[in-house]
Amino acid sequence: MRPNRPRGFMSAPSLANINADTIRRAEEAVSKLASQYRDWVRGDLTKLRDALSAAKAGGEARSKAYEEIRHIAHDLRGQGSTFGYPLITRIAQSVSQTLKEAAGVADADAVIAAHVEAFATVIEQDIADPVSGPAATVIEALQAAIGRTVA
Repeated sequence: MRPNRPRGFMSAPSLANINADTIRRAEEAVSKLASQYRDWVRGDLTKLRDALSAAKAGGEARSKAYEEIRHIAHDLRGQGSTFGYPLITRIAQSVSQTLKEAAGVADADAVIAAHVEAFATVIEQDIADPVSGPAATVIEALQAAIGRTVA
């Protein structure tokens, strides 16, 4: 007996139906987007710095600012490795962890600011290799600034 499918239902395409040309076009599209990634992150850095400034007001403004920071960090975490910057992903994961612990962090704003500067360093120095000397320097500086290991 056939499964009862709603009229107009379409199943997901089989991977067998995806040809080399489709894959090539997808790779070209991602490559084109990757060329713009550093500019996108620079825009996100501006938004992060603005949110940190807003957080200084405390209370509801701080909560709203932290939600904005959380959203941007989430996007960066997903995009970093996709566009060739795995260190961005790693730093964004640390921002997320900091926000989860914000109530217990004495100066969460300063810790987040250290992360923002780490993002900026990665983008301005174009650090794509997550384990190179420059990457290690960024992580060591961030860990010293925030007082914990960045996973």
